[in-house]
Amino acid sequence: MKTITIILVLLLASVTILLADRTPDPDKIHDYYTKDEIIEAFKKNRTFEWVDRYNEKSDGIYILTSEWYYQVMLEQEDNSLYFRGRKSRAEYDRMIPFWIIIGLFVVAGVIILIIILSSLNKRR
Repeated sequence: MKTITIILVLLLASVTILLADRTPDPDKIHDYYTKDEIIEAFKKNRTFEWVDRYNEKSDGIYILTSEWYYQVMLEQEDNSLYFRGRKSRAEYDRMIPFWIIIGLFVVAGVIILIIILSSLNKRR
């Protein structure tokens, strides 16, 4: 039983070490690369895709192409760039109508609430 526990702990530690080699931190990435260098490295690595949108957020740098939504990560061993596919373009595009529909429901709810409250005030 103790050997299985030790093996599991070592396996978990090795996976953690392997995953910690890459960081999505924009500040660390910009210590080594500018925006233009990141886009140029992306075009060099992904020759059949072009950049539709480049976004810098607090949790990472993202590149949207015709096929995928990538997150830019920095390899900490050799300071090279790694482009991790976060989701497909179809999944990314589906989120926009979702938020529009949610927004419409919120606006409609507010309008209905205003109508109900104004009708209650007229009765008094």
